[in-house]
Amino acid sequence: MERFFLVYKTVNKIKGEHYIGAHVTDNIDDGYLGSGKRLRYSLEKHGREIFEREILAVFDNSNDMFNKEAELVNEKTLLDPLCLNLKVGGYGGWCLKDASILWSSDFQKKRSPFNKKSGKSKMLHI
Repeated sequence: MERFFLVYKTVNKIKGEHYIGAHVTDNIDDGYLGSGKRLRYSLEKHGREIFEREILAVFDNSNDMFNKEAELVNEKTLLDPLCLNLKVGGYGGWCLKDASILWSSDFQKKRSPFNKKSGKSKMLHI
């Protein structure tokens, strides 16, 4: 059975918000849209039907997949107000080159609607 190591972009077709992620699957058309917290919140709020997934790259191994995700989802990407990602790409975790981005007012403002709904602290802790 063939495995696909995907880097994808899920886009809200109405608002333009987007999420970039990595996904391993045996079925390239499995309908997976992502698992990020802000993305899941947006899917619940607006419904799956207004989202579409675009496959950006397909690899035959996880190292290349995660390297591409890290290239696309970086500190600068996180500051885009339409970006639903909350952390840099590549293997997960809060491995930022410049952790000060987590404390910037722009980044905290971006996180604010999610935090109000979930009741979590507005500040991220490393």
